[in-house]
Amino acid sequence: MTSLLARPAREQPIGTLQALEEAMRDREYELVVERHSSSLAILQNGTGVYGRLARLMRRQRVQRVRSVEVGVRLVLSRRKVAVLGGRETLYYDTERFGSHNFHMSEKLYTRYAAIALQTGSPYLETFNNVIMTLFEAGILSKMTTDEYKNLPEYSRRSDPVTDSDRDPGDVDSSAQSSVQPESSRGLEPVTLRMLRGAFCLLGIGHGLALIALIAEIHCYRRAQKRSVLAELQNTKSPDVVAVARAKIIMRRAVRRATRVVAVNLDRAFGPSC
Repeated sequence: MTSLLARPAREQPIGTLQALEEAMRDREYELVVERHSSSLAILQNGTGVYGRLARLMRRQRVQRVRSVEVGVRLVLSRRKVAVLGGRETLYYDTERFGSHNFHMSEKLYTRYAAIALQTGSPYLETFNNVIMTLFEAGILSKMTTDEYKNLPEYSRRSDPVTDSDRDPGDVDSSAQSSVQPESSRGLEPVTLRMLRGAFCLLGIGHGLALIALIAEIHCYRRAQKRSVLAELQNTKSPDVVAVARAKIIMRRAVRRATRVVAVNLDRAFGPSC
């Protein structure tokens, strides 16, 4: 109950092309790509999931944008929009506009890195080994992250899309919608004040369980006493009565001895004053 109330309900992120296709078909998501880009060529000439995505894009008013930056700003200003583009470009733009406002899939593109050399260069194998070592050690990702953190504050803006960023042939001016209310604020840390209701419910549950346990114990003891008294009243033989009384005395003696042992153990192992 505590974990359920502490974790806010959020929409499942889109991480694969199949999930994107399902979101476009069932949840009315829209996909935009940059004009004259390789992503647009893949959608136009591809088959399978790429062909299905291209067919779903034909029913949209907005299909192509002037740049990836405009697509990222559309994602920021509209609720159900996804942009398809190069990973490094998307990563740079999401860092500019606030990475907490976006979800970027890590399954669609590889993290490429390359250095241009002349054909037949003797250093090709050496550079390949160095780049692969840097990539496997995570140094390239660390360098990229540190570099994007040094962006100036004026570059980290999240303004809505303006008319100057629109293309008359690609983006419809009537497709502008209100900014998402959730995109302007980040995640908030969970505090005890937020979990107060969960702890109250937990305390109420423990209290009810304790009351039920005490009631069961009381009813069980009363039932035992009644059964013993009924046996004594129905029994006429003095030997049986003596045996029953001896059993009762033995039980009481065992209970008293148990209490004495428990008290002595608590005093022996308890904290000394």
